[in-house]
Amino acid sequence: MRYNRYEPFRYEFARPLDMTFRIIEMNGKAVQTKEGKARLADISPTGLKMVSSLDLPVEHNTLTGEMIVTITNEPITLHGQFLWKKKFFREFVYGAKLEKNEAASEKIIKELKNHASMSMK
Repeated sequence: MRYNRYEPFRYEFARPLDMTFRIIEMNGKAVQTKEGKARLADISPTGLKMVSSLDLPVEHNTLTGEMIVTITNEPITLHGQFLWKKKFFREFVYGAKLEKNEAASEKIIKELKNHASMSMK
C-alpha cells in the first residue's frame, strides 16, 4: 500500500458500499448525465476510490462528478474530479480527488467513526 504523508487517512471498506454518481462537467462544460451505480472501495476527506461497470472517458477528458455516498445513515453529496481509471476484470476502478468542502469533510469523518464503531461490535 502506498503512503501519502499529506493525506490525513484513507478508510478502506471490507465490503464496498453502494453509491451513485453522475458526471456534471466535462472539459469545463456543464453536462448532466444519467445517474450511474458504483461501489465505494475507500474514502478520505480528500478523495475516494469507486468501482463501476460503466466505462467513463477519463483518459482524454477532464470529468467532474457528483457522488452520493451513504456510509452509515446520512447521505453525503460530494463533488470531485476523476483522475484515473483501471480496468479490473469486467469493471473499472476510478480514483477521484474531492473538491475542498469543510462541511462534507466533517460529515465523512463523523460517518467513518460511526461505521468503524459499528464494525467493531
